[in-house]
Order: sequence, then C-alpha cells, then structure tokens
Amino acid sequence: MSHELRTPLNSIIGFSQLLDLEGLEPRQHHHISYVLKAAGHLLELIDEVLELAKIETGQLSVSPEPVALADAVRDAIALVAPLAGERNIALDYHTDGLAHDGHVRADRHRLEQVLLNVLTNAIKYNRPGGRVDVSFAVTHDGRVRTTISDTGLGIEAARLTKLFEPFERLGAEYTEIQGTGLGLALSRGLLEAMGGTIEIASTPGIGTAVTVELAGAQRTEEKPGPDQVRELTDLDTTSGKHLIVYIEDNLSNLTLVERILERHATVQLLPAMQATLGLELARQHHPDLIILDLHLPDLPGSDVLKRLKAEQPTREIPVIVLTADASKSQYELVTQLGAADYLTKPLGVPTFLDAIARNLALGSPSTWPGSSKQPRGSLPEH
Repeated sequence: MSHELRTPLNSIIGFSQLLDLEGLEPRQHHHISYVLKAAGHLLELIDEVLELAKIETGQLSVSPEPVALADAVRDAIALVAPLAGERNIALDYHTDGLAHDGHVRADRHRLEQVLLNVLTNAIKYNRPGGRVDVSFAVTHDGRVRTTISDTGLGIEAARLTKLFEPFERLGAEYTEIQGTGLGLALSRGLLEAMGGTIEIASTPGIGTAVTVELAGAQRTEEKPGPDQVRELTDLDTTSGKHLIVYIEDNLSNLTLVERILERHATVQLLPAMQATLGLELARQHHPDLIILDLHLPDLPGSDVLKRLKAEQPTREIPVIVLTADASKSQYELVTQLGAADYLTKPLGVPTFLDAIARNLALGSPSTWPGSSKQPRGSLPEH
C-alpha cells in the first residue's frame, strides 16, 4: 500500500518542483504552488492513514528506550516555530516539573510524531496573538506528564471524545484550516503502543490543554543515532564528472532524477532499469555513487545491496536507497546492510541534492559547478 500510493506522488511532486525552476510566468508559478500544496496534503493523509492501519491491525512497531523529554519537546517546538510565527503565536516551555534527568520510556520518533501533532493543533486552532505553553509534572508513581496548553476558542465537554475519532474535525473542515482529522487518533494509538496515555481538557472561550503521560526512565549511555552514516573517503572533485548509477525500473522516477541532475555539470547519471544490469554497470564502471530502488522486477533491492557490499569492486561505493517504502523495518534493514542514506518517495529535490552532495563530498548543491537555482521550497521526507 505504501509503495503503490506514494510512487505516483513522486512524479507529481518531483516534476512540479522541476517546473517551478523553469522560466514560467508568475501566474504559472502560482498554479504550481497549488499543486505542491495539494500534493503535500495528500502525502500527509496517506502517511497518517497507513500509520493508523498499522495500529488497528497490530502491526505497528515501536522501539521504546530512555528519551530525554525536554530535548524532544525542544526539537518539536523548533519545527513548529515558523508556523507559530506566521500566526503570531508565542511558544514557551518550562522544565521545572521534570525530576532528575527527565527521561521517559518511549520510541523517540513516535514521541516526536505525537508532540508535533499536538503542538501543530495548538497553533492552528489558536487565536491570533495567542500563546502555547508546555509544562511537565511527575506523578507519585514515577510517570511523567507533558501538558500542552493553548489560548484557543476551546471545546464543549460533550464534544471532546469525538476528537479521537478518525477524520472528525468538529466542523473545522468547513474553514480554511487544513487538517486530516487523524492526528489525535493516531497520537492516541502511538502512545498506547508505548504504554502511554493522552487526555484533553478544554474550556470554551479559554483554551485547551492536552496531557501526554509516559513512564519515567533512567538515562542510558548515548549511542549513535540512526541518521549517522559512515564517513566516506574524500573524492577528487577537480577531474571530470562524478559517475552515478541509478537502478530504478519506473520510467517516470528515472526521468525525474535525470532532470534533476542534468542541471549540475559535475555529475553524470548512468541509468539501469533492471537489478542485474545495475550490478553489472557497477562492476564495470566503478561509479562514485549508486542510487538504488528497493522494488525491482528481477531482484529485490535489498539483495542488490547485499551483493554490492559483498563484492570487492563495489564494496566501498556509497549507496543511497531511494524508495516509496517508508517503513521503519525496511529502513533498519538497509541501514544494517550498509546503505549510506535512506530517502523516501515522494522525493524532495533539495533533500535529494543534499544527499548526493554529502555522499560525493561536493559541498552545498548551490556551489556545484554548472548548478542553477534550487527550488524555493520542498516537502519534508517521510
């Protein structure tokens, strides 16, 4: 489902971003912005529906560990700060209520999803010039509560339980405020999977307070994060082009990446629409980088990655996995197999170019020889 739903969006978003780079009239740029905005909303909906389906079928995977709660909240606030700035909403948090080192037992990625959902709602449904406050408290049995309060319009008590029903927006669907009506339902499912709870209290005309509760935890020694990839040997960028082999069976995806990279004179793309051909090209040409899809007609992408890392001529070539499969299990698998980066479709052009630059040690994409301007905006990777 993830692959089938996200793959078409890769072409919609990718080619729309490329069109936005062309010398179009202002009206045409305006039209493309609507396409990108709608595609982004659809992507958000697809991701949330798939996550909710995992919860309902008992297939959601979580990896609980001690998480520094204040750090997680601080990171989430930094991500929603631009949205708050647009609406003139003040954001503040107070760590006074945290005991000891303030860790909770949670899956950090899932906890961040919950915090972002609740903070975004607190901002979107607030009044202009309002505020959002985050506070903490520890219960007598060692559980940690995070309360996110806003100064919005508030909700009648009789309607509060409906907030956790999928697609229920309590009439907000008739306003200009965008949303899917899945955020709170998804947040409750994620928290329950981590042994936590979520409660909502609201007073009409005063505001709403959402309380997230999780078990406290003791801090452990820090380990490298999953986004840390192995350091690559510096490459000589002064002679010739850097060769990239792209193994991808979908023609529109292949064309999209070709169009993105043809703007940069320092790289050359060698496409392969079959896994066996891609392996042969890698052995013959020793490219500087390989981009690999996971769903291929003749061989699974994970098997291709295994062979690349097992053979001496290709072992040290960095591999960027580019796939519509956004599952955590697939990410963990290819990371263990030696992938240097993991990007998901729909593809964000700036994010993609940053990954190329990082793995080729080329510096910022805007400084590449022959580079033209980058897109003015991009969608976040999921």
